[in-house]
Amino acid sequence: MVLPPDSGVFKVIHHQTAGAIAPGLDVQLVVQFSSPELRYHYDCIRVHTQGGGLLIPLHAYPSINKVSLLRQIDFGQVAVGETAVKRLQLSCQVPLEFTFTVTILKHNSSFDVQPLAGTVPAGNATHITISFAPTELTTEELQIQVLVSEFNAQPRKVTVTGSAVPGLARDRLVAEATRGQAGTPELAHGAAGELRSTRADGRIKPGTVSDIANVTQRGSRRRLSSLTGHINSIMQSSLPHTAVAGKHANEAAVQLGGVYFPSTLSTQHDVNTVLNQSPGKLRTKDINSAVTKRKHNMQLEQHQLEAIMAAGSAAGTDPLDQPDIQPGVK
Repeated sequence: MVLPPDSGVFKVIHHQTAGAIAPGLDVQLVVQFSSPELRYHYDCIRVHTQGGGLLIPLHAYPSINKVSLLRQIDFGQVAVGETAVKRLQLSCQVPLEFTFTVTILKHNSSFDVQPLAGTVPAGNATHITISFAPTELTTEELQIQVLVSEFNAQPRKVTVTGSAVPGLARDRLVAEATRGQAGTPELAHGAAGELRSTRADGRIKPGTVSDIANVTQRGSRRRLSSLTGHINSIMQSSLPHTAVAGKHANEAAVQLGGVYFPSTLSTQHDVNTVLNQSPGKLRTKDINSAVTKRKHNMQLEQHQLEAIMAAGSAAGTDPLDQPDIQPGVK
């Protein structure tokens, strides 16, 4: 005998048979559920047999909806020192809120997951934010598990990966600089005079990379020429007009604060010459002349000393006793 549930939300439909059930046969019970409210329901089906009673429990509860999360999240290539962010969305389609928890299965210091616990609002959505900030040039991996607090819920495992490679920041800056130069009228005309304007999305119409490189080099030379001309005008107006002559007239330099400045700063060599100097120290090309001059002075002092010693010996007096010899020579 089958006794139906007591509550009105569960209904059992079956075909009642007279007598006993023969071995190998069965009786199918169809359970229908209908509830006017979203809450947890419990009841049971009672089955009476000659061998004893049997209880079949019945549970019913609202569900958030089918949780759909990516099993694999790849951040791709991220430059060292930068941060990339991705979000996982948890949505609820019923007028009940659900809590969730995030468990770190495989920890990695390059990743940050927030929040590790929270609530999915009724009829709304929330996000789990994953940040990737690499500190080394390698591939990193993180494994997390997301569990929603509902009956019979299954945890969802998500694997997060990301890589850090060198040169990404440099390539981005070069690309931005190239796009900036692409809008100039000079780049708009190719080497053969063909018009090469930019598109509305900022991309360059078909052209050659050499055209872009040539325009960039010409622009750099113009900027360097303008900068050195400005420095030359400042030097001519502010530095004292005391020049040190070199071997040739074009090597004349102006000395200020122990540093020698060329008469003009028109080349990269001139700029490097100033930057490589230390105040108060001789330049490389001045060391040989300084050493030669020092040797010449020492030879003159030696000749003077020999002459004084010879004169003192002829007069029969010690050179240190002669009053006409300077104290520095003695």
